Amino acid sequence: MNNIKNLLLIGGDMRQVYMAKYLNDKGFSARIYNFDLLDGWDELKAKDEDLHRIVCENGQAVILPLPVSRDGKTVNSQYGSMPITPELLFSSLNQDSAVFAGMMMNTWKSDFFRRGIKVYDYFEREELAIKNAVPTAQGIIKIAIDNMVVTLHGSRCLVIGYGKTAKAAARALSGLGAVVTIAARKRSDIASAEMEGYGTVYISELETRANIFDLLVNTVPAQIINEAVLNSLNKDCLIIDIASAPYGVDIKAAEGSGFKVIVPGSLPGKTAPKTAGIIIADVILSILKEGSR
Repeated sequence: MNNIKNLLLIGGDMRQVYMAKYLNDKGFSARIYNFDLLDGWDELKAKDEDLHRIVCENGQAVILPLPVSRDGKTVNSQYGSMPITPELLFSSLNQDSAVFAGMMMNTWKSDFFRRGIKVYDYFEREELAIKNAVPTAQGIIKIAIDNMVVTLHGSRCLVIGYGKTAKAAARALSGLGAVVTIAARKRSDIASAEMEGYGTVYISELETRANIFDLLVNTVPAQIINEAVLNSLNKDCLIIDIASAPYGVDIKAAEGSGFKVIVPGSLPGKTAPKTAGIIIADVILSILKEGSR
């Protein structure tokens, strides 16, 4: 893939815009498509409206957003007026095209592969998860400050899970003076959290130990915070669920019980779109280098 120089970024949010600018600065020819509702950035916008013609002229590689789709039917396009369906993509690409995408659904991936089009899901890369943890944690802090009824300093915060994002969130919260407790299933995670100086609780024990927290941050994409746990929570507790669907919180039950629940989604893109775009671009550049070996 070392001969790929022309890149077409289709749909998405400001991450795609900053990604295109960064890639141009790296010597590529990158253009953004379906950004007609975004003011400015005209130098980056693909001028032609015909996607197939644009792909032929500008798209040795196509970069789809993170997530690729929010409704399962069209490409996620925050600033685009044209719905881009999988069928439109398939008719516009050919077997020489390389597609980079974030969190592409398996059904879409299968359709691409059946047509002989290679798909590289950059969301599955370990370095993306590591680097994205910092802007995600920054976003959590901002949401907490804007929505909690007490200061973060001195508050009791429960972080569910102990992966990369949870660790970054715990460090950020602790750094602002919060008292952090980690909830996890595995003994190894509990032990690691204790070694970092955090309080710990097994997820199975949450029902009896959740009544002291002012903030609950979930990072686990499996429903853990059910009605039983909700019934034991402090009613002023702010709930932030950053996991992907089906989330870790029973959202309907939580809202029905009067809790303030925030499910921000794509926090890096909202908190620091330039940083997040460069992170994705660097991952794609790594994939390109690996493919040229």
